[in-house]
Amino acid sequence: MARIVDSQGGVRRRAEVSRSNIPPIEVKKIVDFVGAAVETPVVIIGGRAVNIWTKQHWRPSHDIDVVLDHKPTKAEFDAMNEYASLFGARFEINGDPASASRMKLKYYSKETDGTMPDGFIKIDLYYPGYVSSVNGRVSKNDIGGVPIWDIIGDSKDRRFTDENGEQMEFLVASIPHLLIMKLAARESAMGRGDKDSKDIQAIIQISLKDRYELSMSVKELKRDLATYFPKDADKKFDDIFNNADYRKLPKTRALIEKIKEIRRD
Repeated sequence: MARIVDSQGGVRRRAEVSRSNIPPIEVKKIVDFVGAAVETPVVIIGGRAVNIWTKQHWRPSHDIDVVLDHKPTKAEFDAMNEYASLFGARFEINGDPASASRMKLKYYSKETDGTMPDGFIKIDLYYPGYVSSVNGRVSKNDIGGVPIWDIIGDSKDRRFTDENGEQMEFLVASIPHLLIMKLAARESAMGRGDKDSKDIQAIIQISLKDRYELSMSVKELKRDLATYFPKDADKKFDDIFNNADYRKLPKTRALIEKIKEIRRD
Protein backbone atom coordinates (compact mmCIF):
# COMPACT_ATOMS: atom_id res chain seq x y z
CA MET A 1 0.00 0.00 0.00
CA ALA A 2 1.32 3.45 -0.91
CA ARG A 3 2.63 5.78 1.74
CA ILE A 4 1.97 9.50 2.11
CA VAL A 5 4.11 11.99 3.99
CA ASP A 6 2.05 14.38 6.09
CA SER A 7 2.79 18.03 6.88
CA GLN A 8 4.78 17.05 9.97
CA GLY A 9 6.95 14.64 8.03
CA GLY A 10 5.16 11.57 9.38
CA VAL A 11 4.24 8.69 7.12
CA ARG A 12 0.70 7.35 6.80
CA ARG A 13 -0.80 4.52 4.78
CA ARG A 14 -3.14 5.67 2.04
CA ALA A 15 -6.12 3.97 3.72
CA GLU A 16 -5.70 6.38 6.62
CA VAL A 17 -6.10 9.44 4.41
CA SER A 18 -9.40 11.16 5.17
CA ARG A 19 -12.12 10.62 2.57
CA SER A 20 -12.98 14.24 3.29
CA ASN A 21 -13.65 15.57 -0.16
CA ILE A 22 -12.53 16.00 -3.73
CA PRO A 23 -10.77 19.38 -3.94
CA PRO A 24 -13.16 21.65 -5.92
CA ILE A 25 -10.26 23.17 -7.85
CA GLU A 26 -9.36 19.69 -9.11
CA VAL A 27 -12.94 19.16 -10.27
CA LYS A 28 -12.71 22.44 -12.15
CA LYS A 29 -9.47 21.33 -13.82
CA ILE A 30 -11.02 18.01 -14.84
CA VAL A 31 -14.07 19.73 -16.33
CA ASP A 32 -11.85 22.16 -18.23
CA PHE A 33 -9.57 19.42 -19.57
CA VAL A 34 -12.47 17.25 -20.69
CA GLY A 35 -14.39 20.20 -22.14
CA ALA A 36 -11.41 21.43 -24.11
CA ALA A 37 -10.84 17.96 -25.54
CA VAL A 38 -14.42 17.14 -26.56
CA GLU A 39 -15.36 20.76 -27.41
CA THR A 40 -18.86 20.33 -25.97
CA PRO A 41 -20.54 21.18 -22.64
CA VAL A 42 -19.56 19.10 -19.62
CA VAL A 43 -22.51 18.85 -17.21
CA ILE A 44 -21.99 17.70 -13.64
CA ILE A 45 -24.64 15.48 -12.04
CA GLY A 46 -24.75 13.40 -8.86
CA GLY A 47 -23.32 14.34 -5.49
CA ARG A 48 -20.98 17.02 -6.83
CA ALA A 49 -23.95 18.82 -8.43
CA VAL A 50 -25.73 18.73 -5.06
CA ASN A 51 -22.71 20.35 -3.43
CA ILE A 52 -22.57 23.08 -6.06
CA TRP A 53 -26.27 23.89 -5.77
CA THR A 54 -26.22 23.94 -1.97
CA LYS A 55 -22.82 25.68 -1.79
CA GLN A 56 -21.89 23.34 1.03
CA HIS A 57 -18.58 21.68 1.74
CA TRP A 58 -18.37 18.61 -0.37
CA ARG A 59 -19.49 15.35 1.20
CA PRO A 60 -17.11 12.38 1.13
CA SER A 61 -16.72 10.91 -2.34
CA HIS A 62 -14.02 9.72 -4.68
CA ASP A 63 -15.88 10.14 -7.96
CA ILE A 64 -17.47 12.68 -10.29
CA ASP A 65 -20.40 12.03 -12.61
CA VAL A 66 -20.47 14.05 -15.84
CA VAL A 67 -22.73 14.13 -18.88
CA LEU A 68 -21.49 14.70 -22.44
CA ASP A 69 -23.35 14.88 -25.74
CA HIS A 70 -21.23 12.10 -27.27
CA LYS A 71 -18.81 9.36 -26.35
CA PRO A 72 -15.25 10.70 -26.51
CA THR A 73 -13.09 9.30 -29.27
CA LYS A 74 -9.59 7.89 -28.79
CA ALA A 75 -8.21 11.15 -30.17
CA GLU A 76 -10.26 13.15 -27.65
CA PHE A 77 -9.05 10.98 -24.78
CA ASP A 78 -5.49 11.61 -25.93
CA ALA A 79 -6.22 15.35 -26.05
CA MET A 80 -7.43 15.25 -22.42
CA ASN A 81 -4.05 13.91 -21.41
CA GLU A 82 -2.23 16.49 -23.47
CA TYR A 83 -4.03 19.31 -21.64
CA ALA A 84 -3.64 17.62 -18.24
CA SER A 85 0.09 17.05 -18.75
CA LEU A 86 0.63 20.81 -18.92
CA PHE A 87 -0.39 20.90 -15.24
CA GLY A 88 1.49 17.76 -14.15
CA ALA A 89 -1.67 15.65 -14.20
CA ARG A 90 -2.87 12.69 -16.25
CA PHE A 91 -5.95 10.64 -17.15
CA GLU A 92 -6.14 6.87 -17.26
CA ILE A 93 -8.84 5.26 -19.41
CA ASN A 94 -10.67 2.28 -17.94
CA GLY A 95 -11.49 0.08 -20.93
CA ASP A 96 -11.34 0.25 -24.70
CA PRO A 97 -12.56 3.56 -26.19
CA ALA A 98 -13.81 1.64 -29.22
CA SER A 99 -16.03 -0.71 -27.16
CA ALA A 100 -19.73 -0.15 -26.46
CA SER A 101 -19.29 -0.11 -22.69
CA ARG A 102 -19.55 3.16 -20.78
CA MET A 103 -16.12 4.64 -20.27
CA LYS A 104 -14.66 5.58 -16.91
CA LEU A 105 -11.63 7.72 -16.26
CA LYS A 106 -9.13 8.00 -13.45
CA TYR A 107 -7.51 11.38 -12.86
CA TYR A 108 -4.13 11.66 -11.14
CA SER A 109 -2.42 14.83 -9.94
CA LYS A 110 -0.15 15.98 -7.12
CA GLU A 111 -3.21 17.17 -5.23
CA THR A 112 -5.15 13.92 -5.56
CA ASP A 113 -2.14 11.88 -4.47
CA GLY A 114 -2.21 13.60 -1.10
CA THR A 115 -5.96 13.97 -0.61
CA MET A 116 -7.69 10.95 -2.15
CA PRO A 117 -7.58 7.50 -0.51
CA ASP A 118 -6.61 5.74 -3.76
CA GLY A 119 -4.57 8.63 -5.11
CA PHE A 120 -6.96 9.39 -7.97
CA ILE A 121 -10.43 10.75 -8.75
CA LYS A 122 -12.81 8.45 -10.62
CA ILE A 123 -14.88 10.07 -13.38
CA ASP A 124 -18.02 8.33 -14.64
CA LEU A 125 -19.02 9.47 -18.13
CA TYR A 126 -22.61 9.43 -19.41
CA TYR A 127 -23.56 10.14 -23.02
CA PRO A 128 -26.32 9.10 -25.47
CA GLY A 129 -26.12 5.37 -26.10
CA TYR A 130 -23.96 4.52 -23.07
CA VAL A 131 -23.91 0.86 -22.06
CA SER A 132 -23.53 -0.26 -18.45
CA SER A 133 -23.85 -3.52 -16.52
CA VAL A 134 -26.16 -1.66 -14.12
CA ASN A 135 -28.61 -1.25 -17.01
CA GLY A 136 -28.30 -4.85 -18.18
CA ARG A 137 -25.87 -3.77 -20.89
CA VAL A 138 -28.69 -2.13 -22.84
CA SER A 139 -27.94 1.11 -24.68
CA LYS A 140 -29.42 4.02 -22.72
CA ASN A 141 -30.25 7.60 -23.65
CA ASP A 142 -31.45 8.66 -20.21
CA ILE A 143 -30.27 8.77 -16.60
CA GLY A 144 -32.88 7.85 -14.03
CA GLY A 145 -35.58 8.48 -16.61
CA VAL A 146 -34.34 11.95 -17.62
CA PRO A 147 -33.21 12.12 -21.28
CA ILE A 148 -29.56 13.04 -21.61
CA TRP A 149 -30.36 15.74 -24.16
CA ASP A 150 -32.73 17.36 -21.64
CA ILE A 151 -30.10 17.21 -18.90
CA ILE A 152 -27.69 19.07 -21.17
CA GLY A 153 -30.28 21.48 -22.54
CA ASP A 154 -31.66 22.49 -19.13
CA SER A 155 -28.31 22.60 -17.32
CA LYS A 156 -27.39 25.73 -15.35
CA ASP A 157 -24.24 27.75 -14.76
CA ARG A 158 -23.50 27.92 -11.03
CA ARG A 159 -20.75 29.61 -9.06
CA PHE A 160 -18.99 27.84 -6.23
CA THR A 161 -16.46 29.16 -3.72
CA ASP A 162 -14.07 26.70 -2.12
CA GLU A 163 -12.68 26.80 1.41
CA ASN A 164 -9.77 28.97 0.26
CA GLY A 165 -12.07 31.60 -1.23
CA GLU A 166 -11.36 30.50 -4.80
CA GLN A 167 -14.37 31.18 -7.03
CA MET A 168 -15.20 28.97 -9.99
CA GLU A 169 -18.13 28.21 -12.29
CA PHE A 170 -19.61 24.84 -13.15
CA LEU A 171 -22.32 23.63 -15.51
CA VAL A 172 -24.69 21.45 -13.49
CA ALA A 173 -27.98 19.60 -13.94
CA SER A 174 -31.10 21.61 -13.11
CA ILE A 175 -32.71 21.14 -9.69
CA PRO A 176 -35.78 19.29 -11.08
CA HIS A 177 -33.60 16.91 -13.08
CA LEU A 178 -31.26 16.41 -10.15
CA LEU A 179 -34.16 15.59 -7.82
CA ILE A 180 -35.57 13.07 -10.32
CA MET A 181 -32.20 11.38 -10.79
CA LYS A 182 -31.60 11.29 -7.05
CA LEU A 183 -35.02 9.71 -6.49
CA ALA A 184 -34.23 7.05 -9.11
CA ALA A 185 -30.89 6.38 -7.44
CA ARG A 186 -32.60 6.02 -4.08
CA GLU A 187 -35.15 3.61 -5.54
CA SER A 188 -32.37 1.40 -6.93
CA ALA A 189 -30.11 2.15 -4.02
CA MET A 190 -28.22 -1.13 -3.62
CA GLY A 191 -27.54 -0.26 0.00
CA ARG A 192 -26.76 3.45 -0.47
CA GLY A 193 -30.24 4.94 -0.43
CA ASP A 194 -29.55 6.98 2.69
CA LYS A 195 -26.95 9.02 0.82
CA ASP A 196 -29.44 9.87 -1.92
CA SER A 197 -32.12 10.73 0.66
CA LYS A 198 -29.71 13.15 2.32
CA ASP A 199 -28.93 14.72 -1.05
CA ILE A 200 -32.64 15.27 -1.74
CA GLN A 201 -33.02 16.74 1.73
CA ALA A 202 -30.08 19.11 1.17
CA ILE A 203 -31.47 20.37 -2.14
CA ILE A 204 -34.88 21.13 -0.65
CA GLN A 205 -33.57 22.47 2.64
CA ILE A 206 -30.81 24.70 1.30
CA SER A 207 -31.23 25.37 -2.41
CA LEU A 208 -34.97 25.97 -2.32
CA LYS A 209 -35.28 28.09 0.80
CA ASP A 210 -36.27 31.10 -1.30
CA ARG A 211 -40.03 30.98 -1.93
CA TYR A 212 -39.82 32.17 -5.54
CA GLU A 213 -37.05 29.73 -6.42
CA LEU A 214 -39.00 26.94 -4.73
CA SER A 215 -42.15 27.82 -6.69
CA MET A 216 -40.38 27.86 -10.05
CA SER A 217 -38.40 24.67 -9.43
CA VAL A 218 -41.41 22.75 -8.12
CA LYS A 219 -43.51 23.77 -11.14
CA GLU A 220 -40.73 22.61 -13.47
CA LEU A 221 -40.41 19.39 -11.50
CA LYS A 222 -44.12 18.71 -11.80
CA ARG A 223 -43.97 19.35 -15.56
CA ASP A 224 -40.94 17.09 -16.04
CA LEU A 225 -42.43 14.25 -13.99
CA ALA A 226 -45.62 14.40 -16.05
CA THR A 227 -43.52 14.25 -19.23
CA TYR A 228 -41.15 11.44 -18.22
CA PHE A 229 -43.46 9.40 -15.96
CA PRO A 230 -47.08 10.11 -16.98
CA LYS A 231 -48.44 7.17 -14.98
CA ASP A 232 -46.35 7.68 -11.82
CA ALA A 233 -45.85 11.45 -11.78
CA ASP A 234 -47.94 12.14 -8.67
CA LYS A 235 -46.37 9.32 -6.69
CA LYS A 236 -42.84 10.37 -7.58
CA PHE A 237 -43.65 14.00 -6.70
CA ASP A 238 -44.85 12.89 -3.26
CA ASP A 239 -41.88 10.57 -2.80
CA ILE A 240 -39.49 13.48 -3.35
CA PHE A 241 -41.13 15.97 -1.00
CA ASN A 242 -42.29 13.51 1.65
CA ASN A 243 -38.62 12.77 2.16
CA ALA A 244 -37.87 16.32 3.34
CA ASP A 245 -37.75 17.46 6.94
CA TYR A 246 -39.63 20.76 6.66
CA ARG A 247 -38.89 21.66 10.26
CA LYS A 248 -35.43 22.71 9.11
CA LEU A 249 -36.76 25.02 6.42
CA PRO A 250 -37.24 28.76 7.01
CA LYS A 251 -40.82 30.03 6.88
CA THR A 252 -41.92 26.42 7.13
CA ARG A 253 -45.67 26.91 6.94
CA ALA A 254 -45.53 29.17 3.89
CA LEU A 255 -43.31 26.75 1.98
CA ILE A 256 -45.41 23.72 2.82
CA GLU A 257 -48.55 25.52 1.68
CA LYS A 258 -46.83 26.60 -1.54
CA ILE A 259 -45.82 23.03 -2.35
CA LYS A 260 -49.36 21.80 -1.65
CA GLU A 261 -50.77 24.55 -3.84
CA ILE A 262 -48.55 23.65 -6.77
CA ARG A 263 -49.26 19.97 -6.21
CA ARG A 264 -53.01 20.59 -6.59
CA ASP A 265 -52.75 22.80 -9.70
